[in-house]
Amino acid sequence: MKILFCNIAWMKNYQGVTKVDVPKNGGKYIEENKTGGEVYNFLDYNRKCYGYVMTKGNLNLEKHYKEISSQESQSEGFTIIWCAKNVCGGTKIVGWYENATVYREPQFIPSFTDENLSLYFNFVAESKNCHLLSENQRTFRIERASVAGKGHGFGETNIWYAESAYAQKELIPEVLKYIKEYDGEFINFTLTDELIYGMIDDEKIKDNYDELFAKGLEYCNEDTPEYDKALKYFNTARNVKETPEVLYNIGYVLFLYHSFDKAIPLFEKCVELGFEKEEATAAMVHAYDYSGNREKTLEYCRNLITMLENPLNKDDIDCLIEYCTTMCNINIYLSEFKSAADSANQILKYTDNEEAKKQVSILLANIREAQEMEESM
Repeated sequence: MKILFCNIAWMKNYQGVTKVDVPKNGGKYIEENKTGGEVYNFLDYNRKCYGYVMTKGNLNLEKHYKEISSQESQSEGFTIIWCAKNVCGGTKIVGWYENATVYREPQFIPSFTDENLSLYFNFVAESKNCHLLSENQRTFRIERASVAGKGHGFGETNIWYAESAYAQKELIPEVLKYIKEYDGEFINFTLTDELIYGMIDDEKIKDNYDELFAKGLEYCNEDTPEYDKALKYFNTARNVKETPEVLYNIGYVLFLYHSFDKAIPLFEKCVELGFEKEEATAAMVHAYDYSGNREKTLEYCRNLITMLENPLNKDDIDCLIEYCTTMCNINIYLSEFKSAADSANQILKYTDNEEAKKQVSILLANIREAQEMEESM
């Protein structure tokens, strides 16, 4: 079995930084920035988890696994054991990925509409194969080589291949037994088919579209929304009568669950039917961006800009600047520098105030810098 131990910062949920969940004991970068690539390691993102660990360069996989060629950029079938140092001291197993793909080089998929949803990762696995322990269940200790001795735990890097005789004969079998026999709960959210397509079985209202739809909205609008229940009511309502209203709301809930691939077709249908056209198009801009589909992101940015151009108010102008900026940055990323400049200059079509002029100047400077860098390579 191909197994890797990874040392990351300690968090409760690894679903992003919040007021009550800030990464700790993750080294100098984490301490200074209060965030890091691993803060989303157990976020269900299009039904996958993208795991990050800070490394010193690329992973020399063929050195540690004979079956991996130096020509392979990635390898499948890994078990990733995530470990972190808790506030009381001691490095513990916090969770694991099964059947994960490991990348030789750190991967980066930028988001141009919300940088917090940019993906930094070394590993990816289906979310159903990713398991995070609650803090009180993190009891399995992994030693540090500086204390326990060489080959008995993590050394100076955050990756431990566990190749020593002790690790191979004693520790790894214990870890695998622990994983196999663990029968407690996992705290990371996993989007399942049962949740995506689930419906209610209340005989009294299961055929009443209006009541089902209203109940779904009620669960969305509460101070503490229960989107899982809302989705069941919306799905049941759709089964009675498929309306653009219910399609939009199902898409909205799936979008909030980061299930962008499932949400996009629903929003597309709403646009075709003319329902919530601007809102659905804006949602697709973000969903395609988060999914890494640059061409579709640009397409729906253009569509949205066309919708907003007339009539114009302050909010529309702010949105137009935002989407022109998004298009500019995507085109820089794609090395389409003329298109990037066109998008930047388009901002001045809508407003020529000093703030807009400054924004355009920054974008044009970024284009020149990117172009010069490409020409020098």
